[in-house]
Amino acid sequence: MTYRIDSIPSRRGKPAILLRRHWREGKRVRKETIANLTRHPGWLTEGIRSLVDAGTGRAGRAGNVEIRRSLPHGHAAAILGTLKSLGFERILARQDSRNRRIALAAVAARIADPLSKLATSRLLSEGTASSSLGTLLGLGEVSGNEVLAMLDWLLGRQPWIERSLANRRLAEGALILYDLSSSYVEGRNIGMAARGHSRDGRSDKKQITYGLLCDREGCPVAIEVFEGNASDPSTVGRQVDKIRRRFGLGRVALAGDGGMITSARIREELRPAGLDWISALKSADIRKLAKDPLTPDVPVPDAVAEIASPDFPGERLMVCFNPRLRDERRRKRGELLQAAENRIDREAELDALWVVRISLDADSIGANQAVEAYKSLAWVEQAFRQIKTGRPGIRPVFACSEARVRAHVFLCMLACYAEWHMRKRLAPVLFDEDDLEAARAQRASAVEPAKPSPDRTAVHSFHTLLADLSTVVLNDVSTGESESFKLVTAPTPTQRKAFDLLGVNPAKMFPAAGR
Repeated sequence: MTYRIDSIPSRRGKPAILLRRHWREGKRVRKETIANLTRHPGWLTEGIRSLVDAGTGRAGRAGNVEIRRSLPHGHAAAILGTLKSLGFERILARQDSRNRRIALAAVAARIADPLSKLATSRLLSEGTASSSLGTLLGLGEVSGNEVLAMLDWLLGRQPWIERSLANRRLAEGALILYDLSSSYVEGRNIGMAARGHSRDGRSDKKQITYGLLCDREGCPVAIEVFEGNASDPSTVGRQVDKIRRRFGLGRVALAGDGGMITSARIREELRPAGLDWISALKSADIRKLAKDPLTPDVPVPDAVAEIASPDFPGERLMVCFNPRLRDERRRKRGELLQAAENRIDREAELDALWVVRISLDADSIGANQAVEAYKSLAWVEQAFRQIKTGRPGIRPVFACSEARVRAHVFLCMLACYAEWHMRKRLAPVLFDEDDLEAARAQRASAVEPAKPSPDRTAVHSFHTLLADLSTVVLNDVSTGESESFKLVTAPTPTQRKAFDLLGVNPAKMFPAAGR
């Protein structure tokens, strides 16, 4: 029971000043007016207020005010607030359900603290929680079997979810980036796991491969899991089918490296499907071009030269010369072969050349824009780094069935999608470049490396910022008897700026009730 002086607004004149007694009955707070102080002078009212506040403080101390529990809250509020602003709940499913809320919490947990499915259930459970994620979503106790059942539910909804993401991020005539990577698995009874080229350096383990589709800014849209020994070109056909049938896009350009979009794939799959492409020539094709009078004897450094070749009918070729790559290759080759200087120089000149091949005409895309589009594949590589070695943590894969492997990979892709949006919003306080157009404007050619903005004031990496935000704590405070309330610690200026960029107020995100 507490005593307060409340000011009650009035439309007719001065507010009413009431001395009230407050107490709780179950979930309801009851109030009783003891005295009306409206007509008393202000100095008297303030004096009474001081006495009431002092008395409440003594009563609280006598009742042993204590903090019953403190949960790291700021990072959970930042992630869930971003997901809600993105409409992520409706992306997962239109109707609320326990599976949807567990899936939302699991996506947030992959960003905040990627753990095994059993450990995730403990992180979300009310009795063993190590953050406010489960509390904010009103999950109560969560079992490991519920998390596994959520994965089965999520896998069944993958086509619908990916189509929703494609509707948001892709449009007719869009550029789609595609690349393939792999991760080793620990399960023994996974049919798709096989020995293959290990990008993790774990040739002792079986692996799976997965192809990631992104928009031209590197935002993940869809992912598909293949057998561990699948080659890069063999996966292109299924992506073409996904783009045309599932996403309903007819006019798009698929961007991939030279080992992915080969001449055979162009001839057998892309051309028949009516898709355009942006790729690069392999070294053997570049050497063949160098024998013809199609490339100058002395390439212009950091310039883009558009040429044509009868070996690639109907295609435009953008020849780029990178002097930094030439110098680096020359240094390495010179260390190995000091004797053959002429051959070393010739090989270095050819290695410094790279040629972008595209099917789009000049009215659709210029030479520099085509080179920029091909270099956008670096965004897919960054997405792979986030999925594999960042917080989503796709590897190693612990699963007991092929379906759970696919669901785990898809869950990590969704976490990468959410993290991509968070990084975009938080760019002013991260080491990430927050003004790509300005950085590109500083370059004379698309071949030159991007330069960071000179007035950057980065303060954090993404993960250290999340660790900083986690120090904003949700406290369960007891004032004695049955009275308690929730109290969120005040953010620092850096934390407040991050919350403002995300459009999140952690003090207003309290545990869900009535679910």
